[in-house]
Amino acid sequence: MFIRQATSADAPALFAVFHSAVHEVCCRDYTPAQCAAWAPAELNAPDWHSRILALQPLVVEVAGEVVAFADVQGDGLIDCFYVHGRQQGRGYGGMLLQALLEKAYEMELASVYGEISLTAQPFFLRHGFVIERRQRVPCRGQWFDNARMRRMCGELSRG
Repeated sequence: MFIRQATSADAPALFAVFHSAVHEVCCRDYTPAQCAAWAPAELNAPDWHSRILALQPLVVEVAGEVVAFADVQGDGLIDCFYVHGRQQGRGYGGMLLQALLEKAYEMELASVYGEISLTAQPFFLRHGFVIERRQRVPCRGQWFDNARMRRMCGELSRG
């Protein structure tokens, strides 16, 4: 297992991780219609490729397979954080979050934050994030309950 920077060639594998995480894990907290809106079955390859290039995520690779990915942006936003549905509970999310916190430390960020799904909130709470506010957000005609969560710089660690 190792963590590395994503490349453009990873885009299809990252889509598979994203789709699996939503449809195999987040489905516990969201309806089938919500999951279909969040992670449509069809990949719009040019749009997804552009998004991945813009996000510059880190990926967790195990035995040559991408099993998780996440990013942290210049303002501290964690826009994507996904672990493949069949790879849940193996510690990959925790390792990936630690790598993101290291990156945030190097970027000298005051905090990291994200709009965290109902499913992922317990994970982020266990890792020192706090809920700033609960919210309801639209996506492709569906409404989603989530929470804006943040972890302050003083809580970031270097490994």
